[in-house]
Amino acid sequence: MNRKSNGLISFYIEHLDPMGQGVSKQDGHVTFIRRVLPGERGLARLVSRKKGVRFARMVALEQSAENRKQPECPHADKCPGCHFQHTDYASELRYKQASLTRTMQPLLQRDGVDIQVIPARKRLGYRNRLQLHFRRGKFGLIDAEMDEIVEIPQCRLVEPALQRALQSLYHEKSNRPSKQDGHCELYLRDGQVQQSWNLPYAHGGFTQVNSEMNAQLQECIAAHLQKTQEGRLLELFAGDGNLTKGVLEREDSDIRSRVCVDFQVEQGRDTTQLDLFKPDALKSFLHKVAGPFDILVLDPPRKGFRALSHWVASLQPKLILYVSCNPATLKRDLQGLGPEYQLTSVTLLDMFPTTYHFETIVCLRHSD
Repeated sequence: MNRKSNGLISFYIEHLDPMGQGVSKQDGHVTFIRRVLPGERGLARLVSRKKGVRFARMVALEQSAENRKQPECPHADKCPGCHFQHTDYASELRYKQASLTRTMQPLLQRDGVDIQVIPARKRLGYRNRLQLHFRRGKFGLIDAEMDEIVEIPQCRLVEPALQRALQSLYHEKSNRPSKQDGHCELYLRDGQVQQSWNLPYAHGGFTQVNSEMNAQLQECIAAHLQKTQEGRLLELFAGDGNLTKGVLEREDSDIRSRVCVDFQVEQGRDTTQLDLFKPDALKSFLHKVAGPFDILVLDPPRKGFRALSHWVASLQPKLILYVSCNPATLKRDLQGLGPEYQLTSVTLLDMFPTTYHFETIVCLRHSD
């Protein structure tokens, strides 16, 4: 068989990248392959090339890893939404921890901190929200690599009530709008299934997709706050104040006051409205709200918060709690802080089982 004429290549997977893709360096080429595991060998078909690297899809395995398993979801072989269903959960957590360690290694070594892991209570059936796309008569998730829609009528990630609603959408096509292209969002609100069509994502207000692990996230933040004697708290990118809800009411809390800031504020929310990415955001904030603040809590989007160092230099908090869904931008933002802020803990919280995503909670204290 002429492998080159068929676009086939041999691969050996050395490790997984931060997106859960296998990395092969056969024949002097770096190739990324989905749904493979370290130590596996086989054949893959080239899909694309970009910036000196190749992307391929597995065709056949010649040597399987011992921790490979049969996925529980019937869509796992094609669906772009999951990245670890072909292995066990203990292995998934190891891969995630290894990925976070590689990214954060300079800071971990500098301050002598080890990563703590909080596993998910449920690996499947946890999502309370799902966004789907429809294009040219197909309805499902977008596979960006292949530029196609993958239909997922039996998705295993969503909660049972959403599974039933999802299957209904596939079986009853009259429920969909007649427009050719667009998107739909299924979500739970107060235990009831809601739908929206062609509206902005999370238009009703952002919430974490995993309710059980969100409670674990809140407990993790509360545990850090219990260890401090400082009293005035500022939460940036607060949404509805998810991370610090109820902190003032806790009997064991020394927090005296709390200010929440976000770019979008729902009616009735006790949050200061401010676009934190504008160059003059800090100046505008200090004009609206008087400092100082003892504690800074933030949960920015994936692009992180480049202005963190300026806010910290101005506010001089004694404690910083940074929640991140992107280790690369987390590392960048922390490296911008002065040496007086030292890591005291790094926690990987598995908010999104079977995917390469997770939350990282970092605690830093002023060294004075």
